[in-house]
Amino acid sequence: MLNWMIKNGRLSQNPLMPVQKLAFVPAWTRRAFRDDELRRLLEVASESRLGYLLAVYTGLRRSELKALCWENVDLDGEVPTVSLSGRFTKNKQNACIPLHPQVLEELGASKPADAKPSDAVLMGKMLPSMWKMKKDLRRAGIPHEENGRRADFHSLRHTLATNLARQNVAPRVAMQLLRHSDIRLTMNHYTDASQLPVAEAIGKLPCFGSAGSADTGHGNTQRHSQTPDISSNEQSPSGTSLADAESPKVVYPEEFWHNQPPIDTIEQPEEKSCLARTRT
Repeated sequence: MLNWMIKNGRLSQNPLMPVQKLAFVPAWTRRAFRDDELRRLLEVASESRLGYLLAVYTGLRRSELKALCWENVDLDGEVPTVSLSGRFTKNKQNACIPLHPQVLEELGASKPADAKPSDAVLMGKMLPSMWKMKKDLRRAGIPHEENGRRADFHSLRHTLATNLARQNVAPRVAMQLLRHSDIRLTMNHYTDASQLPVAEAIGKLPCFGSAGSADTGHGNTQRHSQTPDISSNEQSPSGTSLADAESPKVVYPEEFWHNQPPIDTIEQPEEKSCLARTRT
């Protein structure tokens, strides 16, 4: 704003010019839940179970889940989905997310028979508060913070991104499911690299043989392309000689002595009254 005011003649100088930018170092980062941790969390979640499942399989944020009504849930379509108007999403765009079979089953079981389209899907403790989630984490034996990395409700969204990467889902597809505008946000911030199958990926690399498997009984069967085949000359029939046109060229190494420039001087014997030719 100050630069704009200077450009438009409203200020003569920027009073914040001497102020230097500070590097922001977060006190903690979020981590994704491991598979065993998520199973234990769902076992102790009681009425919050559906809220956790929706978060980890749809990537919807807490405020987005709070705005979810039964009119936004399509359980009987060819592809069951949950949809949300851009009025409630963070990026202000409409969202339509396919439902995982487990979520589809539990949504159908939890839907009241007299549910109205405008009724909220998650009511009361079905959408856990942070206080309720900390209690569930303690009961499940999951540390809320470990080595500067925190596990909270938004970590379920990180868990979705990490599980998509673990299943080799295309990054562009993961970006679409998480409704990100930048692929770097999906891959660098939301994907927990500590849970990626790095060792398994190394194990899938091809083998190129070992030193013991090489056949050394016949010696080196390959020759350098510029190495003369001496053995073939020695085995030529006696009494034969090289053709005149194939007279050997003489190279004088003296030309490379001392500090003289490396000139490749090649002389050929006089042939049919032609003087010797010199190539440099």
